[in-house]
Amino acid sequence: MSDLDKPAADVFTAAQTRRSIRAYKPDRVDSETVREIVALASDLLGRDGFSVRSVPYREVFDYYRAADIFVLASLQEGFGRVYLEALMHGLPVIAHGHPVMEYVLGGLGYLGDLSRRGELTQIVARLLSKPNDQEQMLQRWMNVRDRFGWAALAPQYIAMFEAAAGNRQ
Repeated sequence: MSDLDKPAADVFTAAQTRRSIRAYKPDRVDSETVREIVALASDLLGRDGFSVRSVPYREVFDYYRAADIFVLASLQEGFGRVYLEALMHGLPVIAHGHPVMEYVLGGLGYLGDLSRRGELTQIVARLLSKPNDQEQMLQRWMNVRDRFGWAALAPQYIAMFEAAAGNRQ
C-alpha cells in the first residue's frame, strides 16, 4: 500500500497529501425512536409486511446486487450516500422530488411526490414493468464515478482547503 492509499488523520493532511480521510461513524439512532417506527410499521403493514434489520457493511453490496430497484422514500436527506451506492450497482433509484435528491441523482433517478398516497406504488409498478437495460446500468455507474469519484472531487477539496488556508493568514 502506498502512502497515498493510507488514510490521513485529518482533512488538512488529506488535502495537502491527497490522501483519504478516516471514516466518520455517527452515533446510532436511539432505540426508542426505532421502537416507535417498528410499532407504526407493524400497525400499518402487519407483522409480516415489513422487515427491519441491521446489515454488516461487508454484506450491504450483496443486497444491492440482489435488488431490482432501490427506494429511499424519505422526504428529505442531508445527502443520501445510499443513492450513489445504488446507482453504482446500476439500480434504478426512486426518491422524493427534493433538491438534494435531484442533485445527488443527477437526472438518473425516478422522482415523485412521495408524500402523495399511491405515488410510490405507481413508480415501482412502472419500473418493474420495464426490462433491465444494461446501457442504463453502465450510465448510472459512470455518472457516479464522473461526479463523485476521487478524481472529480480531489481538485475541488484542494481548492476549498487552499482558499480556507489563504483566508486564515
